Amino acid sequence: MSAMRTVEEQLALVLAAVTPLPAETLPVAEAQGRTLHSPVRAVVDIPVFDNSAMDGCAVRFADVASASPTEGVTLTVVADLPAGTSDNPPLRSGEAARIMTGSPVPTDAAALVPFEHTAGGLAASLPSVTVPHAPPRVGAHIRRRGEDAHVGDEVLPRGVRLKAFQLSAAAAAGVATLTCARRPRVVVVSTGSELVEPGLPLAHGQIPESNSILLAELARESGAEVILRTSVDDEGDSLSRLVASFTPADD
Repeated sequence: MSAMRTVEEQLALVLAAVTPLPAETLPVAEAQGRTLHSPVRAVVDIPVFDNSAMDGCAVRFADVASASPTEGVTLTVVADLPAGTSDNPPLRSGEAARIMTGSPVPTDAAALVPFEHTAGGLAASLPSVTVPHAPPRVGAHIRRRGEDAHVGDEVLPRGVRLKAFQLSAAAAAGVATLTCARRPRVVVVSTGSELVEPGLPLAHGQIPESNSILLAELARESGAEVILRTSVDDEGDSLSRLVASFTPADD
């Protein structure tokens, strides 16, 4: 009697007979569960532009560097910048721009002062604002262009499974389509004369068939397309006829 194979030996035999599936290109929103065939590289910088990390006021750092609770600095608010604006207002000495989270930071601004760090908050941010606390540093509360990724940087490696966070990362990098491996097509067959579909009457010696449901769902969870789930009895050539019914074109 020949020695039994180990799990590792059997796995190696199976993998040796496997041919990688060809790639196909899919829109990002349709690639859930697929495996990347090629790495994803950023098409845009992330962030795309210098933007505000807080609701507050964009300021020239020199104007507020000396601000203190006893000697607050009052600035004239010359612009209001909501998210999505394309405005880039100039800021002269003593001026500030009210700005919302995600809005582009004016070129002349060197820091952001959150509304909660001003004397009156959002309600008192027009037409002037008083800053009683200096920002901790130049660039405070500003997300700089490309600080997470630059154009051409690898965002996702080849071989990664595409789930919600991976798809979101690809979209944030400006990628519209992904090159993915085709879903493997799987047939799940349970064998045994005692097996009966769940819910059907059971004769003496019969049991509900459950293994094919388990294996089919595990295959789907792994990204496969289950094209058939069935069971065959132990008599005659039922299994061999089923296998023979799948031609190479069905693979």
